[in-house]
Amino acid sequence: MGKTGIVSKVIDSRDDVLAYHFCRHDHMEKNKPKRLMCSIAFQIAQKIPAYKDALEKMELTQSKV
Repeated sequence: MGKTGIVSKVIDSRDDVLAYHFCRHDHMEKNKPKRLMCSIAFQIAQKIPAYKDALEKMELTQSKV
């Protein structure tokens, strides 16, 4: 079992992990910082409604600019 396998087991065994993102050396799209941030933000928004609301307000504000 490698690093990813160990971390996957830890994530599965804990209830207090809000978000995670795995990069891959052979998948350039997963390694992009914007993708990482969007993935983490989405996962947190799924678990914390106030965070989701704040993200949605940010999107509305930025779309008006």
